[in-house]
Amino acid sequence: MLFMDLPDSIDDGYTWRTFISFMQQDDIQKRLDDFLAELGIPGFVIFGWKKSEDEFGVASSYRDVPAPAAIKGVSWALNDLINKTM
Repeated sequence: MLFMDLPDSIDDGYTWRTFISFMQQDDIQKRLDDFLAELGIPGFVIFGWKKSEDEFGVASSYRDVPAPAAIKGVSWALNDLINKTM
């Protein structure tokens, strides 16, 4: 799973958000790739997270998904986000 090797809790006042913000883009990208491989089915994932007060990160991964299907899925997600936030 994406974060299966993370501890159940983070001591010293850190939150999961703080922990993820310390992760590097490459590490999150690898975890997404590994997650899809572990599932063993065609799929795609788009993951966004808050790195700091002013910065957000985005990573994506796809495995054995035709480009038109991924584009349709991303378009649906974007439309859903727009409809829920506007």
